[in-house]
Amino acid sequence: LGNTGGLATMRPRRTVRIVGTGCTPLGALGQSASSLMESALHLALSASGLSMKHLDGLVAVPSLSHHRFMHAHALATATGMLPHRGVRMRTIDTGGAGPISA
Repeated sequence: LGNTGGLATMRPRRTVRIVGTGCTPLGALGQSASSLMESALHLALSASGLSMKHLDGLVAVPSLSHHRFMHAHALATATGMLPHRGVRMRTIDTGGAGPISA
C-alpha cells in the first residue's frame, strides 16, 4: 500500500501478461469442462512457447455445467502448478460466461 495525500492506494506488485490463447473444439465432446479448461491452458502455453513452470498465477472462470468450488485451485492442482510457493490463484464467477484460464 502506498500513501498519497492521506489516501491509501494499491500499487501493482507484478506485471501481468497474456501471452497465448487456447481454443478447444466446441460441441458435445464427451469431456468435462475441467478437462477442456486444462486443454485450453496447454494450447495457450504451446502457442506462446512457454511451459507450466513459467506460470506463477492462474485465473479461472468456472463453467456452470461442471461446477467446482475454487475452480482455479482445482485446475492448478490438476496441471501441477500446485502445490508450489508463490503461485496465485483466483476463481472469478461471472454469472454464465465461459471458462477462461490465464
